[in-house]
Amino acid sequence: LILAGVDMQEVMPASRGLPGQLRGLAARLPSAAEQMERVAAVLDIQQARDREAFARVDLALFEADMAAVRAAVSTLPDPAEAARWGQTLQSVGTFIVFFKRIGENNPAVFNLRDEQMASNLRWLAEVAYPDRKIIVWAATSHALKDRTVIDPAVDGARGMVPMGRHAAEVFGDDLYVLAFTGGGGQIGSWVRRNATD
Repeated sequence: LILAGVDMQEVMPASRGLPGQLRGLAARLPSAAEQMERVAAVLDIQQARDREAFARVDLALFEADMAAVRAAVSTLPDPAEAARWGQTLQSVGTFIVFFKRIGENNPAVFNLRDEQMASNLRWLAEVAYPDRKIIVWAATSHALKDRTVIDPAVDGARGMVPMGRHAAEVFGDDLYVLAFTGGGGQIGSWVRRNATD
């Protein structure tokens, strides 16, 4: 049994070493060393949860730096290492953009997360573990294929394109979703710290 994540969110302690790994990689790819240092610095800020410093991050510069870093890692001589770094950087880059823009309350921003989760799942299935069966445990709102079947009165995220839809386009009939729902009681929100019937 191999455990891996599909979400783009960098979770401690697994991601703690990522800025240092990126700085170590810069020694092997000096043409992008400056950009790698700036990307690593943004990751340091995000991991420190320094909201004031994160608010000052120049998103356009970060995206340009990330594009240069991803181009540089694609030249690594080991194709497997290049592919792993490429996917990792794509995922981390999407997370930073998502986290930076989340206050916009724009469905397109929220959809970045689900699209990236589907990309990470595809990479795990096709590149990392092509001969393995994969079970994804996720919130049903991310896993389902079609939000339009949910009553609009109870679905406040009509513009959301879930990971399940993206994954279904890739895997077709090799993918199915098993959803759970409560028959009664209450549901709670960790973020809002409330419960509703």
